[in-house]
Amino acid sequence: MRALEARRAFRTHLCAAALALLCAACATPNVSKVESSALPRPGAKVVVGEVANASGQQPVADIDVRLKEAVIAALKTEGMLAADPPAASDLALTLRITRYEQGNAFKRWLLPGWGSTVLGIAGELKDSQSGKTLASIDYTSTVAVGGLYTVGAWSTIFARSATDVAKDLRARIESGGDFVLAPASRADRTSTAIPPQPDGIVVSVGPVQDLRPEQGRIGERFAAFGVKMSDVYSTRVVPEYFREALIDEIQLHGRRVGEAQSDVAITPSLSKLWVGTNTTPLYWDITAEIECELVFQERTAGAQPLSKHYSGKATGRTFVYPSATLMSRILNEGLDNLFSQIVADPVWASLRPLPKP
Repeated sequence: MRALEARRAFRTHLCAAALALLCAACATPNVSKVESSALPRPGAKVVVGEVANASGQQPVADIDVRLKEAVIAALKTEGMLAADPPAASDLALTLRITRYEQGNAFKRWLLPGWGSTVLGIAGELKDSQSGKTLASIDYTSTVAVGGLYTVGAWSTIFARSATDVAKDLRARIESGGDFVLAPASRADRTSTAIPPQPDGIVVSVGPVQDLRPEQGRIGERFAAFGVKMSDVYSTRVVPEYFREALIDEIQLHGRRVGEAQSDVAITPSLSKLWVGTNTTPLYWDITAEIECELVFQERTAGAQPLSKHYSGKATGRTFVYPSATLMSRILNEGLDNLFSQIVADPVWASLRPLPKP
């Protein structure tokens, strides 16, 4: 009798545990400090409030003023800057500079990763009436490599970062982009840099041709039984990020990148950058897939263009909600895989410099 009661109790506990796991897989998580019920809010504009320097650095320039001016200009370009006076539906943005390193272009030219320019930004987007936080901002931009063409990066990094922040906010406000991933700087993903190659080849990298079927979202999350949880967006403008990452990776592996008078021109195109989930009642499989093509064109007489295709992939399994942090990690691992193929390709050894006059 006691044995029968024990078996019944065990089955009861087992069913309760399975039910808890099933409910956990179906519930809506709070993963990104965003009140998803308040976004999207099409037509809402942004009022830029306080922008503070919380980096602990006191550079010569007023970096908080520079960032505020850059964000206002970028929001105006995106059509997201609120009028004066603002409407009741408009949103209030406050920002903090959490990290700032001015860097040095000459040092970056000598050794990639040395003399990096870094700007870290955090902040909140709030309802202007209730003061409730609707979305959080967490963004870092790095110029870790480059030579003379990166002179002044300590200043231009503000405009570039502000453009990314403004585009990110527009996606969240207009499209409900309440789940946003952060692709990492390649310098932050690479611990060491290779000294410049002795062949002296200089390459140029053109703008990225964005051939993705969708140029807004970069993925989707699903709960069990095909229930959609949210769309996935990027904190960075994808083609601009990809070009920056490609340049960084090339230079971190010992190749010079120049804007003009290069020996080899590289034309990149991006056909896929997607992060998604395959869900069961007990776990999520997260998959990131990236595909691109690089066309190498040597500038020597008679050289024919060479097209190379690369694809990177990463997967991960989680038994808890697929958070933005976890999905960002899988995305960055997929990018690691892609860029490791690019820099290891034998095509680099076959490139030749222009004949010297």
